[in-house]
Amino acid sequence: MVNETELRRIVEWCAARDVFLMFDETYEFFIYDGRKHASAAKWFESFPETVIVVNSMSKTFAMTGWRLGWAIAHPDIVDAAGKIQSHSTSNPSSISQAAALEALRGADDEVKRMYDAYTERRAWLVPAINAIDGFRCTDPDGAFYVFPEIKAFFGRGGIRRLEFIRAIPPRRGARRRRARHRLRQRRLHPDELRNIDGSPPRGVKADRGSGQALVVRSARCADHRSIAHRALCTAHSE
Repeated sequence: MVNETELRRIVEWCAARDVFLMFDETYEFFIYDGRKHASAAKWFESFPETVIVVNSMSKTFAMTGWRLGWAIAHPDIVDAAGKIQSHSTSNPSSISQAAALEALRGADDEVKRMYDAYTERRAWLVPAINAIDGFRCTDPDGAFYVFPEIKAFFGRGGIRRLEFIRAIPPRRGARRRRARHRLRQRRLHPDELRNIDGSPPRGVKADRGSGQALVVRSARCADHRSIAHRALCTAHSE
């Protein structure tokens, strides 16, 4: 988290170089261990052409699907942003605006309940992660994410990054989706599988003794020179 002294230096640095500072306060109420939230809005009047403060209903009030937020900025900046926004999303719905007003006027108890739940989960999760060999994780100062360090698994004596990624279990249903795109093993007469030039396509073995051909290609077919082969891919990719 940025403290007030550091934030002021950042604001002054941006103002001296004619650079905008867009300060996101989405997680302003989810701060732990007695830390204080520093807001760039404190210097808005001193640097109105530099500071832009943005916020959202998404995190504090758990309204991610309502797609509503706001900004505090110089009128010229707000006018330019409004022109872009009006051509991309038109306008926030009246229902979202009414819900936001209700939340801002009286949802303090709900925010406190979420804060207590996040605090409890943080107290459990960080020690649990640190109990895993090779994992290191510090307590987050705010928000509701943790970012463990896992560099002990890489490099000399560890595993390569690609091996680590491959070891991650697939999401539920991922194997089923991949299977739908595989060409099932099937026996056909060799004459049914011929390329335009008369040669057998790749991934096909002919069994002359039985008069059958075994399609051994298991991945999604990349050889569409054979009309029969292409038809099989179409039939078995559903």
